[in-house]
Amino acid sequence: MTRAERRRRAERQKRRARQFHGGWAANDLRVTGIYARTPKSCSCWCCGNPRKHFDLPSIQELRLEAAAIEYISGKAPFIILLNGVSNPEADGNVIKEYLKKQVKKLSAGKKKIEDKNIIVENISVDTFTNMEQLEIIVQEKRLENILMVSNFFHIKRATANSCAFDISTTARSAETAIINFNPQRKAEILDYYRSRNLEEIMQNEYLALIYALFDPQGYYAQDAKRFLGLR
Repeated sequence: MTRAERRRRAERQKRRARQFHGGWAANDLRVTGIYARTPKSCSCWCCGNPRKHFDLPSIQELRLEAAAIEYISGKAPFIILLNGVSNPEADGNVIKEYLKKQVKKLSAGKKKIEDKNIIVENISVDTFTNMEQLEIIVQEKRLENILMVSNFFHIKRATANSCAFDISTTARSAETAIINFNPQRKAEILDYYRSRNLEEIMQNEYLALIYALFDPQGYYAQDAKRFLGLR
């Protein structure tokens, strides 16, 4: 990633940050910069990484672990990480290394995954553009079917969006994949979601799913983001 691209993405994150909490930090450059790099208000047990406070995996780690399981089982010859641009400095290397470690760990060292088998997408900004970029990858690689792994609360919306872009997918929740692979993890995963505001997450997903039925490819949403300078 070039310096110009990093600066462009950082500025986009700052434009988004100015809208946080009703825009109260819009006139404070310091606070805007803080929210652009670390959107969470603090690192308490409610906002912070669950691994630090509860020794539990994060939502993203659950997805990556499930992807590693599917790769080990031979259901996915390679893995596409729809990483997006949530972090303006991210280039996918950290996530790739974590995925490699999971494959090695879960296969007890019997399998490994090479860089050529990991495709990192770092352009998209939301689920709509996730699928837009996935469609491009599917066409370039001439893929016929995608095993789509996401968290259980997000899988329905991701499936609806993939259908809108004519991407043939088989949906699989990350939590189901992990529990089927190791049933002893069920209690840990249940504890994790008890520590999160799951009701609010599900409500937001439900509203987003309803919107996806109205605007399946996100045209209006993307136009609104461009108008507000969020893209």
